[in-house]
Amino acid sequence: FASNIIMANTQNKCGNTMSSGLQGCGFLLNNLPCGASGNVNYGNQTIVQSSSDRNTLQEKEDLDRYLASSMKGLSVEDRTIALEEVHGAAPVEQEDSLMLIQRLGEMESHLAKLKTNGSAYHIAWTENSAYVSDRNLRLMFLRSNRYDSKAAAEQMIRFFELKKVLFGAEKLAKDIVFQDLSAD
Repeated sequence: FASNIIMANTQNKCGNTMSSGLQGCGFLLNNLPCGASGNVNYGNQTIVQSSSDRNTLQEKEDLDRYLASSMKGLSVEDRTIALEEVHGAAPVEQEDSLMLIQRLGEMESHLAKLKTNGSAYHIAWTENSAYVSDRNLRLMFLRSNRYDSKAAAEQMIRFFELKKVLFGAEKLAKDIVFQDLSAD
């Protein structure tokens, strides 16, 4: 199944049709800036992305045909898995306490590798380590990344960086409440 590639259409903010590839069960989105064009290679297929001088309707129809033929080539089980993934309805891995302890430990190891002095995560950790190491907070990241501890750790680091940009360093180790929001 991992070698099957399905193409889907989407439009960028300028209305240009862009191609997206579904390989295995995960989307690989290819975003080009407005007016850009280029070829994208997927295995032995070359997909031409739209530009202002191409017939985007024809390209859309070609990609639709390619998507339909690729979907037809999948087994019923693989097609169901791909569609559930695309629609956010994929089955959730069953949690057990042993698995959670293992994944939380792995996540802690990844966070220790990623934590650098002066990073938003490090600032939050220094300010309130209980908040940053809260089991429920970490489980939120693990669950949203389907128990991939490395992805969860990376997302948690990005979360604190974005939180610092949006709310300032003084709010890093606190839950954001309605009063923290401004008209901006």
